[in-house]
This record gives sequence, C-alpha cells and structure tokens, in this order.
Amino acid sequence: KYLIDSFREAENLSWDNPKHVSWLQSQDLEYHNVDRDNGLYYLLESDNQTVRLVDDARIARAMTKPPEGTRAYFRGRSLEKFGDRVKSINWDRIVFAVNGKHDAVDLKGMVDRERAQICNSILDESESLEQLIKSLKATELQPVVLA
Repeated sequence: KYLIDSFREAENLSWDNPKHVSWLQSQDLEYHNVDRDNGLYYLLESDNQTVRLVDDARIARAMTKPPEGTRAYFRGRSLEKFGDRVKSINWDRIVFAVNGKHDAVDLKGMVDRERAQICNSILDESESLEQLIKSLKATELQPVVLA
C-alpha cells in the first residue's frame, strides 16, 4: 500500500479517475509478479527494502499444499477430491456438476480465516460431492449458490 500511495502521490494520480486507477492497478500487479527477474517485489528485495516473512521452501510447499485456513486450500482440495466434477474454477467460485445441475461455491467469504477453516473442515469430512454441497448449504455461511 505504501508503494501504491507513494506512486499515486508522485504521479499526481487519483482513485477517482478510471485511467489513473489502471496505472495504480498495474503497480499492484507488478509488485505481485512472481518472475524473479521482473517482479517489483524482487527488485525491492534485492535493494533490502522488504522484510522476508517466509523462506523459499515454505513457498514451494504452499504451492502444492496450501495452508489449511485459506480458500486456496478449499480450491486445491476440491480439485483433489472432486476434480472430475468441477466445471469451472477461479479465485472467487467453484462450479460443480451435481445430479444433472450446477452448484457453485462462492469463495469470496473465505478470505476470513475462521470461515475458511469451517468450509475446509466440511470439505475434508465430506465423502461425496453431494454431501459437501448439502453440508455447506446447511451452514449459516451460505457459500453455495445455484449456478
């Protein structure tokens, strides 16, 4: 946020101007660019302007085994368990084929660790996709929507 705010101020950009927002968003994307030769984070890291929170080994582990309290865990585990019935998947939603229709699990609410852990536990305990959808619908979280 500091980088974006600094860039915004230096370039006299405004969040109210859609053209400016595109420039600000590009800074965010460059910061998160995982290419070690081009990513803004890695440039800052090479200049000792960042604090490293996790090592490369932990990052590599998370790529194949996402942390349990995250929606990434839900996405990955859903693919492991029910991948043949996943019709589409993205950051915000997974659409499953269930009994001739489509049910979608809305992942937007899973950014909260507690909510994600509840949904992830339900997923881990579900022996079938039908059980998963039924159990998710029964929670007060209501992460399942008809697609």
